[in-house]
Amino acid sequence: MGQRGFLWLMAAALALMTAAFYFVSERGLPRDPAGTPLLPALAARVDEVTAVLIRKGGPEPVVTLRKVGDAWIVAGSGDPPADRAKLIHLLRALADARLIDEKTTSPADYRYVGVEDPTAPGATGTEIEVDTAYSRYAVIIGRRIGGETIVRRRGERASYGVLPPIAVTADPADWRDARAVPSPPGEPAS
Repeated sequence: MGQRGFLWLMAAALALMTAAFYFVSERGLPRDPAGTPLLPALAARVDEVTAVLIRKGGPEPVVTLRKVGDAWIVAGSGDPPADRAKLIHLLRALADARLIDEKTTSPADYRYVGVEDPTAPGATGTEIEVDTAYSRYAVIIGRRIGGETIVRRRGERASYGVLPPIAVTADPADWRDARAVPSPPGEPAS
C-alpha cells in the first residue's frame, strides 16, 4: 500500500469514528431516561435550602422566601412569616419529581407547554430557583397536561413531563403563614 492509499484509509477511518461518536453521543442515548429524578441532588439537600425565589413575567423574583435562623419569611412588605408547610410541600414535590418523557426541545414550542423564558413579559411558566449554601437549582414549571406537569430545567433545551405533579403560585400573599396574627397598628410585632 502506498502513502496515498494509507492517507485515504486513515481519512476514512477518522470519518467513520467521528460519525460513530456523533450518533452515540447525540442520537443513540436518551438525555434523561424515564424515572430519573428531575433534580437528583435536591432530595439530599432539602434541609440545606436557604432561599426560594419565584419568577414570572419579569427578571426580578415576584416571591422571595428566605430562611432566617430556623424560621422562613416572605421577603418584602414587613417580612411576614412564610407558610412553612406549603414551602416544604413544594421542596418535596421538586425533590420527588421523576421524568416521564421528553416533550420538546424546540424553543419555538416552549410557549405551548408553558416553559418559555419566565422573565419575558406575558410568560405563562413560573421559574422556581432553590438555593442552598453550595448549590442552586432552577426549574421552569409549565402547564399541567394529563396529570403530568411540564417542566424545563434552566439552561437546558429539553422539556419533560414529570410526576408527581408540581404546583406553584407566584402570589406573595399565598406564601404568608395564615396562622401568624399581624400586630395591631401602632404596636410592635411580637
